[in-house]
This record gives sequence, structure tokens and C-alpha cells, in this order.
Amino acid sequence: MAKLSLWLITLAKGRPFSFLDHALRAGDSLLGISDVEQLMNWSLRKGDEAKPVQIPLIRHQVEEALEVALRERRKIAGTLVREARDADLKAGWLSTAESALALVRLGADLLVAAELVPDKSVRETLRKDWLARYSLLLSAAEDTRAGKFTIGGQTDAANRGAFAQLRAEAERYLQGRRPFHWPVEFPEVFDLILEERSIEQTLDEAKAGKLSVESPSPGFSAVVGNPPFMGGSKITGALGENYRELIVRELAGGAKGKADLCAYFMLRAKNLLSPWGGFGLIMTNSISQGDNRLVSIDYITKNKGKIIRAWSNWTWPGPAGVTVALVWVSLAQWSGTFVLDGSHVAGITPFLTIANDIGFQKTPQYLKQNELLSFRGTEIKGLGFVLDPLEAHAILEQEPSSKDVIFPYLTGEDLNSRPDQSASRMVINFHNWDFERANQYQRCMQIVTEKVKPYRETITKQIHESDYWKFWDKRLDCYARIAGMRRVLVRSQVGNRHSMTFQPTNIVFSHKVLVFIRDAYSDFSVLQSSLHEEWARHYSGASLRTDMCYSTKQCLETFAFPEFQDDSGQKITNLSSSSRNYLESIGEKYYEYRYSVALERNEGLTKTYNRFHNPQEASEDIAELRRLHVEMDNAVAAAYGWSDLELDHGFHETKQGLRYTISEAARRAVLDRLLALNHARYAEEVAAGLHEKKKGSGAGDRGSGKRKRADGAMANSAGSEMHVGPRSLAPDPQLTLDFFGAPEGEQSVLQANRDEGQPPDPQSLIPEPYVRLKAILSQRGSLANGDVQAALGVDGETARALLQRLVDEGLATVEGQRRGTRYVRRG
Repeated sequence: MAKLSLWLITLAKGRPFSFLDHALRAGDSLLGISDVEQLMNWSLRKGDEAKPVQIPLIRHQVEEALEVALRERRKIAGTLVREARDADLKAGWLSTAESALALVRLGADLLVAAELVPDKSVRETLRKDWLARYSLLLSAAEDTRAGKFTIGGQTDAANRGAFAQLRAEAERYLQGRRPFHWPVEFPEVFDLILEERSIEQTLDEAKAGKLSVESPSPGFSAVVGNPPFMGGSKITGALGENYRELIVRELAGGAKGKADLCAYFMLRAKNLLSPWGGFGLIMTNSISQGDNRLVSIDYITKNKGKIIRAWSNWTWPGPAGVTVALVWVSLAQWSGTFVLDGSHVAGITPFLTIANDIGFQKTPQYLKQNELLSFRGTEIKGLGFVLDPLEAHAILEQEPSSKDVIFPYLTGEDLNSRPDQSASRMVINFHNWDFERANQYQRCMQIVTEKVKPYRETITKQIHESDYWKFWDKRLDCYARIAGMRRVLVRSQVGNRHSMTFQPTNIVFSHKVLVFIRDAYSDFSVLQSSLHEEWARHYSGASLRTDMCYSTKQCLETFAFPEFQDDSGQKITNLSSSSRNYLESIGEKYYEYRYSVALERNEGLTKTYNRFHNPQEASEDIAELRRLHVEMDNAVAAAYGWSDLELDHGFHETKQGLRYTISEAARRAVLDRLLALNHARYAEEVAAGLHEKKKGSGAGDRGSGKRKRADGAMANSAGSEMHVGPRSLAPDPQLTLDFFGAPEGEQSVLQANRDEGQPPDPQSLIPEPYVRLKAILSQRGSLANGDVQAALGVDGETARALLQRLVDEGLATVEGQRRGTRYVRRG
């Protein structure tokens, strides 16, 4: 089909089929060697990372095979097809080349097959065994071609048997995969004897009529493609954990994250280019955001690549309604123009924005103060857990005790579509109970056994929970952190409208719901504001459409919340100021009015905001909502101290279409100022000893994809969700995000008291933990004793003493009794 399509496009009706078999090759272009030296060294590692075999057992034979293939393929390239016999000649030359490359391709397949083995010891055993047998096969085959016989009397038939056995073993470990070895499939492109010539030299040769049909340097001059789309979280399930680990290790330098599959195609394209080559790819429109950017385009632009042209959001023609990004990259010194979204610009950043914005050149850093502020809801893994309200009511009538295990189940669709943003369904939740306890609720257990168990038994990879009656990812630690709160802020992870809403804490949030551990209207004002929305849209991911896929990791943990000052200009972190009170007031007014509009119109928040952003919508209630939004945005800007900033609200064209928002100039100013504030806050945290000096600790650094926490544990820095604390209800200092840990010399004071089995005297405590406790109270709004233990790594009595000090100083009030006691910030 490919040959027929190309022939039809040329419209060469009077000419025979051109011979294209040598140019049309098939296989997995991410899986395979990209440099023949990998095969020579019997290692997929490149450069300094490679550990070549001690004796060049296979180099001579491989080089000879490549020379034969290169000679035959050059004949093909140098001969025009004018009649049928020309095509027959080319077919013969290609057959000779393929025969020569059969053993080379086998070796490359064996090398890749070994790398797909998860067990390192087994992997190394296979590599050594296959190298020994493969080198013997190469030597025997060479002797046979030379008319010699080996000591063992091997013949060509014996060689074929050895070849077939190694081929069968490779296929077994490849499990149906078909690696694509670029220097084997196109040896003329990657011939190492080619001189590296500049593009100027090549153009001079072209003008003189002396240009070779081959590339002047090893590698392709250009790569054009439309890679397949697959979300980063789906790669392992679809292609296997070993496959993902291999492409992460070999293409992304170990930077894991949750990058989409197309990001790895971009890395592969870059690796295949000549030193002055370029590529143009159709990518997901989130390639400039989050992990996709960090893993691919960020790395490429830091390693000689320049984005010379791009469409950041391009609507795919036809009824699909898909939005993609088009990206052109050059490795050469570029003296031409840069074009972004159809306009000439000074340059293009990895964010696919204009390069002359100073702030857009930097990457935001993760802030320790924000690490505990959010989590993603529960992955239940089994629709059998879910009940409609009538079904739940019937169960409760039949078995009233089931109220212990039936909860409202809130989804992203509920938040976007229901006028009151309430849960439309219920869910059976057996918590972390053993079977004996869960089975006391027989009707609910019967439903789960009948509907969930058969489905769970079909899942054979990435088993998160082996007990079918439990949720897949229970998030017990996260729910424990909000157990003493009356409400929290939430939003749908994916949606084309930015909308935050309050929800009670005694429900189950679906995995498409993001939970923000904030409960004040002032928090709502900041997070619902256009200022935060623009930050979120810029640093979060996107779906295949223009919907925003909100990433708590990329845009909340990096977001610098307002800090307030007293009359003397000193920072105060408990937000007890007129600015905070104004934010609280306008936030409540906006929230309650928006709620009433949605109820009166019987429309969800998506439709409400569709009206909000529609210039044709002139109804009084929507006009008032816009006015309140402007007032709220101005209040947030004032809280930052940006009285000089003109937000210029109105209907403005954006990447998401026409929206009622701040102007483009204001958007750029807001992003620049928030980024500068992010770096200033990060510098303060570094000075306070909250960040280890470690490569890859920033939000934009390329490394292992993990960050070292202050307690010595590792936290994944790439995902859009965040796991806080231990995976159990009981706090475990070994696993918590202990960013309140004291400096080394001060920590020994606390440790000495612990070793003696007694809590330290609160008056003798160093001030640093208390200062940090005040900071987290200002961020969280309320704390329980267990929260302090988990964060500070102290015992219960010490935590109570520190919390009491907050009360004594008038910074917090006490609500609840005994286990339900919480310390709520005052004001």
C-alpha cells in the first residue's frame, strides 16, 4: 500500500513502479540500535557509558557484512528504473544485501532481547551466553564462505541450525516485538566513514553539480513523522514495564516522568539526525507542557536543537476535533526566521512561546511549602463498586449497617456537569479491611464479588491491590490528612474550563478529581483567579483537545501563593490581614453567586463558564459573575502587591479560543512575576536547608525523575499526582515528607531526647521547627496532632506542645475534642 500510494502521488503514469523495497522498512522505531558501535561493543550504552567487550569477537565480521550491504545498496541508489528488468536487477542486489545483513540483524535483535529481561542477573547471563554463541556463529559462517571447515566439522547446514536456534531464542524474549535497527536498515545513511561536512559545503557542492546522493554526514538530513499518541500512564500497561524501562533508559537518559509515547519519538528523531539535520513532527498539543516538555523538547533545546517553527495548538482537519502541535527543530546554526503560530518571532522556547520574554526562559522550581497541599482521588478499578442512588437506597433498606461502607462517589463529570456539583452515584468502600470484616456486610460483598472479582482476575500486570474487595489505589494516607476538615477544594483533573469548588471530606473522590487541602474562601479566590488559571494553563498538560489536564506537580507545587505583610512591611504567614479578609469576602461572594447562577439555570459549571466566555451572552447574571471575577482577580493581584499591574479584563483570543480573561500583555506579566516569585521562594527554602543540593532537584532538570526528600526518601518529581505520607493510617516518619527536619547540628538535640525515651522540653526546642510549623499552618489552614508528627518527625507530646504554642500566641484556635481535635489558623 505504501508503494502504491507513493506511485499514485507522483502521477508518473507512463513509468513502471519505482523500486522502493530498499527504502520502505518496517519495525518498532523506538526499539533497536541507533549506532552500529552498540552492536560492536555488545551494549546498548553509548559513548562513555558503553562497556565494550574485552576482545573484538564480532567487529570484523559485522564490518564485512555492512560493507557488502553498503555496496549493493549503492548500486540500487545509483540505478534508475526505466523498464521492468531494472527493477529485477535492484531486487537481486537487495537480496544480496539482506543476506549479508541477516546475521547482523540477528545480533542486534539478541542485544535488544536481553535488555528487555527485567532480572538484571538473568539479563547479564543471557548477554554473555548469546555473545559467545553469536561470535562462534559468525566465525563459522565466515569459514564456511571461505571454503574452510572448523575443528568441529561444522557445515553450512550446521550454521543454519545454530542461526535458527538463536533466532528462536531472540523471538521468545522479544515476545512478538520487531526491533528496528537504523544503521542496519539504512547502512548508507549511517556509514561512519562519511565526512562531517557543513551545510555551506554541501550547498557549494550542490551548485557545482558534485553533490552525492548520500548524506554528507552520518545520520538523516531530515525526519518527518506523525508518531502514535499514547498517554504516559498507559505505556506500561500496553507495551510492558520492560519496554518502558528500556526506552526511558536508552532514549531519555533515565528521566522517567509520565511523558507520552510521542515524546520518545521526538528524542529518537533527534538522535537519528546528521549534525546539521532537522525534523518536523506532529505531536500531542501537550508536548510543551509538564513531563512531555521536560523529557523531550527541553532536553533537545539544551543539546544543540533549535525550534525554528511551531504551531502550539493546531486543529486537525475533519470531524475528529483533535488539537495537535506541529514542531520543526534544526540542529544547524539557524540564521533564518522563526515562526510561531503563523507569526514571525524573535525565537521559540520549549514552552512553544515567544523567546523574548525573559521569564519564559526559565523553569519553575518545586516549593517544599506546597508539597502537602494536594492529592489525586481514588482509582477504584472496577465499576462494580459503583451504585446508582436507587440501588444504594435499596441496599440500605435491606441492610441498614451498610451505611458504614456506602459513600457518595464524586467524579470529574459531576463537578463539571451537575448544577450543585454533588456526587451523582454511590460507591462501596471496604477501606483497608480484611475479608472477614468486610464480609460482615454481605449484600455489598456479594455485589463486589460478582461484579469486581471477575474483572480484577483479568488484570495480570501492575497489580496495585491483590484483594479484589479493596480499591486499587486507596489513598488512605491522603484521606487521613483531611479527616478532621469539614471541606476541601477540588477540581476535575481534565476540563476546558477552570473551576474550583468546595466538597465535604466524608466522600470518595474518583481518580479524575484533584483534591486541594485548603478550606478557606481566600484560598478559593487565589486558586480560582485568572492569575492562577494562566499559570496552570501554561505549566499543566493538555488533552488531545484544548482541555487543560491540571497537574498538581507542575503548577501547584511550583505556585507561589501570596504572602501578606503587616504595617511595618514584615511578612506574616497566618494571613491575618485586611488583604486576606478582602480575599475571604470576595471569594465567598463570588462562590455563592456562581452557585446560585448554576442552580437557577440548572446548568453545570462547564455550561456556566461557556456562557461566561461567550461575548454574545449579555444576561444580567452572567454580567454580574464577570464583574465579580474582575473584582476577585484585582484582589488577588493586590494581595501580591501588584498595584501597578493593569489586568485589562475583556474578551481576548487565547490558545483555547475566545475567553473573558486578562489581556495577553497582562498574562505575560503575571507569568513573569509569578516565576520570579517562585525562584525567590525557592532560594529562601534553599537557604533554610529545605533542599539538598542535588542534580535534578528542580522542576525542569533532566535526571532520574526523582527528588531526594529531607527525610532521605525519594519522591517522584514527574507525575501529575502526589502521594503524601505513608500508605497507612498511622504516620510513619520513615516515609513522610519531612521538610521540617532540623539542620544536622540541631537535629541531634531532638534525637538525643528521643534516644532517652522522653519528649524534649518545649521551651528548649530550637525555633526552626516552630517557624516551619507556622508556615505550614498558613498553607494548610488547620492541623491535627498526627499531621505535625508526620511533618516534623516528632512524637505526640512534642507535637501537642508545639500546637499549644500556636494557641498561646493567638495564631490558632482549637476545634473538636480528643481524636477529632484540630488547630485552625485564626483570622
